[in-house]
Amino acid sequence: MTFFRPLLLHGDGGADYRGFFRILTEAHIPFAVTTGMDWLTDGRRDAYDLVVAPDGAPPELDAWVEEGGRLLVAGTDAPSYAATRARVISRPSRPARSRSILPGHIRAPGR
Repeated sequence: MTFFRPLLLHGDGGADYRGFFRILTEAHIPFAVTTGMDWLTDGRRDAYDLVVAPDGAPPELDAWVEEGGRLLVAGTDAPSYAATRARVISRPSRPARSRSILPGHIRAPGR
């Protein structure tokens, strides 16, 4: 059996990070969290199948992605390699407002 091994970048620890943390946890997907980029140079470079970057992609990931690493980026700024390697899934034309349906549980677009 092959396991999927995601790495969640801590970033500023804000709402985006907490949202991805919650999604992975509630889906029972084992994952690692890192507060830095030392995993790129300390022998763990090939230990992860996907890096989740909730606060945008740090430039240190450029080479890792160019070598075939998979990256899921959330944020308003496209990574530097977006024109050649990335596929933008969605880009809102204006910031979305949201309202809580169940406090702290589900978020839906505002009206």
